[in-house]
Amino acid sequence: MKKEIKCFIAGVITTVLVSSAAFAAPVGKTITAFYNGIKIYVDGNKITPKDGNGKIVEPFIYDGTTYLPVRAVSEALGKQVSWDGKSNTVYIGQNIEEVVVDTAEDFVKSIGSNKKIILKPGVYDLSSVAQNTDLQNGVTFESVTDGKELNIRNISNLTIEGSSEGKTEILVKPRYAQVMRFESVCNVTISNITAGHTPAEYICDEGVLSFQDSEDIKINNCELYGCGSIGLSLYGVQRLDMANSNINHCSLRAVQIYDSKDINLRKSKISNHEAYSNIILVDSSIDILFEECEMTDNNKFEWNFMDVTNKSNVVINKCRIANNSYTSGEKYREICFFKTLNYDENCDSSILVKDTEFNNNVCDYITDNKKAVVFESCTFNGNVWSE
Repeated sequence: MKKEIKCFIAGVITTVLVSSAAFAAPVGKTITAFYNGIKIYVDGNKITPKDGNGKIVEPFIYDGTTYLPVRAVSEALGKQVSWDGKSNTVYIGQNIEEVVVDTAEDFVKSIGSNKKIILKPGVYDLSSVAQNTDLQNGVTFESVTDGKELNIRNISNLTIEGSSEGKTEILVKPRYAQVMRFESVCNVTISNITAGHTPAEYICDEGVLSFQDSEDIKINNCELYGCGSIGLSLYGVQRLDMANSNINHCSLRAVQIYDSKDINLRKSKISNHEAYSNIILVDSSIDILFEECEMTDNNKFEWNFMDVTNKSNVVINKCRIANNSYTSGEKYREICFFKTLNYDENCDSSILVKDTEFNNNVCDYITDNKKAVVFESCTFNGNVWSE
């Protein structure tokens, strides 16, 4: 297998060297190549390598290495091949354009399908951009109560990545605007980004990142902070993976998940929220996983810590849940740490908690339904609640 991979990569290099003469100033080199009638089989099927014009291209050996035509082999493996003459680049599979930006305006203009946008360190204030109604296909600024909100729709294969050289922060000023709202997107990755609203005390009415009717989302090494009302909002999302990230200081709740499936939050922190509802809400969603997460220092939630309702199921595995308590002000209901009963007092949901630490949490009850919430190999220390 290693030899096959070496030959394939070598073929890529050779094809670039031979083909680039048509697009850039060539660099000449005389070599002695050996054509020995080399045959190519892919998964047991013999292929006849041809170029883009249908002309047969014969593999050859040079300096002990076998060189194969990249187009023929790639297409035999089910991958498209394209050539970018401007950058002298061969693309195998999807043609992902990489763009480096350093202003909010350039960032917004670069958003589109098949893009990797790398943001240099700095602050990107989306409210400073000329907020046209329709910037390009799938990217708009839409009016909210106190300004405009960036909406990204019908986009696929998009990566938004902060540079590893320093902090990259995306923010907005309107209190009623999501920082970024995604709808009907596919294969979107957001990494190394800090995002939130400009500071204000407890008055934001929209959140940070929102995804609707979308699939295959990845959020890595990000911080989503208040004063947004909700850090992460999901509606009709399938297959989202959030890892090594931090959601903090939100005013309504940290995470809400509706009508979604296969949602994983791993090795992430949910902390320091002053929520006038719950910290986590899961409704009509299945296969929701919190794994190796820290849920700590949420000291002012007014509803239940986690609501799981309407045929939902959640697994909490190897987490640390500590120093969480409801507000000490006047309350109008009994507060549960884990709530599974619907408003009609029926339960059709479940929570499985495994290998998790509970330390110094305060609540009226740990759960409203002991049959629906199962604890396996968990530890409890210093908690104040009724069992």
